[in-house]
Amino acid sequence: MVTFADVSETKKAEQEIETARSYSAGIVDTVSQPLVVLDGDLRVISASRSFYRVFSVKPEETVGRELGAIDDRHLDVPALHGFLDQLRAGVAEIENYEIKVELPAIGWRSLLMNAREIRGKPQAERQILVAIEDVSERYRAAAALDAARQQAERANIAKSRFLAAASHDLRQPLQTISLLQGILAKKLNDESALRLVAKLDETLGAMSGMLNTLLDINQLEAGIVEPEPEDFPINDLLDQLKTEFAYHTGSSGLDWRVVPCGLTVKSDPRLLEQMFRNLL
Repeated sequence: MVTFADVSETKKAEQEIETARSYSAGIVDTVSQPLVVLDGDLRVISASRSFYRVFSVKPEETVGRELGAIDDRHLDVPALHGFLDQLRAGVAEIENYEIKVELPAIGWRSLLMNAREIRGKPQAERQILVAIEDVSERYRAAAALDAARQQAERANIAKSRFLAAASHDLRQPLQTISLLQGILAKKLNDESALRLVAKLDETLGAMSGMLNTLLDINQLEAGIVEPEPEDFPINDLLDQLKTEFAYHTGSSGLDWRVVPCGLTVKSDPRLLEQMFRNLL
């Protein structure tokens, strides 16, 4: 007796399975993260190319062994034992379990272990996919950024203290100069000398304004300055700046022209003056 069985569908299904297996294997091999599949006894069934590259091992040195036993037991650390103990206890999913190991080629590394049980397998054929992410550089970058931030904060505090101290210490001699200027103005009768003294008074006013600006900068950085906008003629501010900078531009041989304006603006007069003076 001769029997015939049509196995076309079976062959087709086997071919489709093999195609799917090759497709998934291709995806796994292109992933930069080291991937490894463990069986129910937590021994390696397979691993990706990146796994072999990162840990400098070969398939024949890996398959059939526990993770801690590969690469001359460089992964055999207490943290890995805790990770494997959770899997051994039946935990189906573990996220971002951190371990630190020293690898011969690249030194100390911080690794995040992620595990997930592969669905659709009978309990006797339990398989677990483990993904390993090296976050060492991320941690180093975060530490460097934090150190730079702390250094910048220290520098900012030192700068604020310096500005506060400098503006405070300079007020006393400035007041003395102002007092002497007033005494000198009362003793002079020559018109040209009085004009120079008046220029000195304007300069003293500008210096006082600059010291106030230093204090305001600290207050602005501390968030304790609130603008107080009001309506005022902009020409008053322009005239003040015109007089203040006329001496500086004249002594430097520069042309200095301020166009008068009859408009009214709404702003904080003091802060706007500081902005204009800084720009000039």
